[in-house]
Amino acid sequence: MLTAVLLAFTYYSDAFFPNQEQSTIVYVQKSQVETITVDIEGMTCAGCEATVKNAANSVEGVLETHASYDTRKATVKFDRSKATKEAIFDAINRTGFTVKTQANKGKK
Repeated sequence: MLTAVLLAFTYYSDAFFPNQEQSTIVYVQKSQVETITVDIEGMTCAGCEATVKNAANSVEGVLETHASYDTRKATVKFDRSKATKEAIFDAINRTGFTVKTQANKGKK
């Protein structure tokens, strides 16, 4: 029985995570907006996507986040005057997932 519940979790996991979509209108200078796409190690379900999105969105200055467990990537748009890549990476890494950047891609 437990196995069936765990297997079905990936299809229903969004029900356990609140919708964290930001609906606030923020004015940012276009020159300050940066978009990064990084590999995320450990995402296996829709719940993982929600966790990564929530973590990135918790960083002040993050404007938009998309995550996909299928591609194991996250794309984050942020205001460079308020947020740094390192702060975003740290927030995601604290959830138990690992951000794989160009600098550490070859490391195990």
